[in-house]
Amino acid sequence: MSGFRWLVDQYLQLPKWERIANVVLLSLILGSTLVISLWPEATMTEKEKSELDKKEAALLVKEKAAIKKDSYGRENYRNYALAHETANGHVFISDITKATVADLTHAGLSTKVAKGMYNYIQKGGKIRNEKDVRKIYGITDEMAVLFLKNVNLGKSQDTLTKLTGKNMFGPREKTLVNINTADSATMVFIDGISPKMIPYIIKFRNAVVAFHSVEQLNEVFKSPMKNFEHIKGQITVEGFKPFIKINAATADELKKHKYFKKDNLAATLVAYRDKHGKFTKPEDLKKCAVVTDEILAKIKPYLIFE
Repeated sequence: MSGFRWLVDQYLQLPKWERIANVVLLSLILGSTLVISLWPEATMTEKEKSELDKKEAALLVKEKAAIKKDSYGRENYRNYALAHETANGHVFISDITKATVADLTHAGLSTKVAKGMYNYIQKGGKIRNEKDVRKIYGITDEMAVLFLKNVNLGKSQDTLTKLTGKNMFGPREKTLVNINTADSATMVFIDGISPKMIPYIIKFRNAVVAFHSVEQLNEVFKSPMKNFEHIKGQITVEGFKPFIKINAATADELKKHKYFKKDNLAATLVAYRDKHGKFTKPEDLKKCAVVTDEILAKIKPYLIFE
């Protein structure tokens, strides 16, 4: 017996009143579906559309107002006496002790890190400098650099004006930054250097101990910086002095410098010096086969001949 015939037999075995009830129910379902599908769509007049638009706009305003509560339910998430919106859409925080979670987020932190910093401050923790910012759990280099740009951690108004220009919340003036002494919070004010670039610049600086010229900035990345001409007018290496005593340094000491690590350069120079005597001038180093004109040009500014 097929499945359909079996269902028919089962249906016919039902009491008469149940069969009638099933037919009526099925008819109601089919009828309702048909009426809904054939019912003409309601049309709105221009006045009705206008009223609906007004209601939707009012709801949108209420939603935006609700967003102004931060994660801890505090009203007025952006206290404009303490946190001001900058031209790039971030928030500059004048007093971090009174900043909300949303203020910290809009200043460059992720929501998770902002909550961590907020809780830390509420429990009596102090955020007074870059070191304090970087010890907050979960903060990344890029996040820290952006945040430090958007917060006043005890800087005087004169310092802030120098860093950001006459209008602290408008376009900033270009300032001369010493890339040998500047921290990441200061480097971010160099127009043309993004927060993502700064960790690489600092890593390179640590590897060479100090930049001897602004042109070295082009060695930080795989290819020269396209906007270097724009950047170089804002940076300086003033105060740099050579510090490698080529006639006294050991191979291990030389290897601490980036330029002496390649091609066994440090060991070769020390071995030549021990065999032939002290180097008296930069050109003496070229007596070693591994020292090319390019290598000599790189290491020469760092050398002291005694």
